[in-house]
Amino acid sequence: IYVRKGSANMRGLAGDKVLVQPQQTATFGHNGGTITVENSHSNSESANGNSQKQDKNALDILLLMATPMEEPISQAGPIVMNTAAEVNDAYQQLEDGTFLNR
Repeated sequence: IYVRKGSANMRGLAGDKVLVQPQQTATFGHNGGTITVENSHSNSESANGNSQKQDKNALDILLLMATPMEEPISQAGPIVMNTAAEVNDAYQQLEDGTFLNR
């Protein structure tokens, strides 16, 4: 779960509450269950119609999920491969101008 705006209290299967700030990511295991996401700011301003404060306290998240890949991951900068050797090859191909040429 990526927090785009606002801050969120998140709770996973372990029950520990974690505060996730803007432009931070929280990851959870793939063992099923419930994840709770709450806006960490009080919503009391929305009851009195103060839309400016309401917008300031808005929470905007991006939820991404997928089946686990179950394979090794090696990352350096923007390049992600399965092994460090593949990452090094990709950087060499970038230098040579042959990256992704088919």
